[in-house]
Amino acid sequence: MKSHEVISWAFDNGTVFACHNFLRNKLHLEGEFMYFLNYLKFFFIIFIVSCGVKEERTKNYPTQLDHVNKLIGDEGIFVATLTPLNQSFSGNTSGVVKVTIEGENIFVESHVLGATPRTKYFQNILTSNRCPESSADLNNDSILDRDEAYKKSGLVLLPLDSDISEQLSGLNYGPISNSSGNYVYRRSTSFSRLLSDLQMIDPDPTDLVTKLSFGTELNLENRVVIIEVSEENSLIPVRTSSSYGRIQTPVPLPYACGKFQRVRD
Repeated sequence: MKSHEVISWAFDNGTVFACHNFLRNKLHLEGEFMYFLNYLKFFFIIFIVSCGVKEERTKNYPTQLDHVNKLIGDEGIFVATLTPLNQSFSGNTSGVVKVTIEGENIFVESHVLGATPRTKYFQNILTSNRCPESSADLNNDSILDRDEAYKKSGLVLLPLDSDISEQLSGLNYGPISNSSGNYVYRRSTSFSRLLSDLQMIDPDPTDLVTKLSFGTELNLENRVVIIEVSEENSLIPVRTSSSYGRIQTPVPLPYACGKFQRVRD
């Protein structure tokens, strides 16, 4: 068969049209394949970016498991046995402050005996691990005032007032002793709520109340608790001092102190 006859035969049998359709379908499939590849590339980029963001968030923010671990690390029963300060008016005051941290709950209980009768008291857990001594009386007036005590024993971390879930809520509250000079104090709250509040930004770094650094545990063991007596009773000397949160001068005086020890996990 001659060449012009082959061409004629091809046209007659639709070969050219078949080749045309084949090429067109091939290009169409290749186009769809390239579109599919680009689609995969797009989602691969999104996946890589999201993984990077997730990793960055994980570095900068504590996970729920981290939070649970911190709760477990602070769990236990802690007891501080009180000894008197300023014995010229505190006498032989005694007592204990007990803190129980169990799961999501924190319970605080104070039992004080032999204090000044019918008098209001304030209770503060401080940042320090030591109670003030008589040597802290810097002006040698035989009375240990609040500023002198806190210079020795650190700042107020957790006021044991009417609302222990928020550091600056309920500061003006204090238990009042009965006619025998005894009082009992009890409060409880969510431990995670308390810890979250303690880790917030300090609204006034110049006062006597401070905050924990973000992510820091309470670490109650070996911290001290100070009992202070209100100046409302005529048996208590009046002293002025720097501001303490919302409580203004004149201020309470240190009355008793104790260091927390873990007695049970």
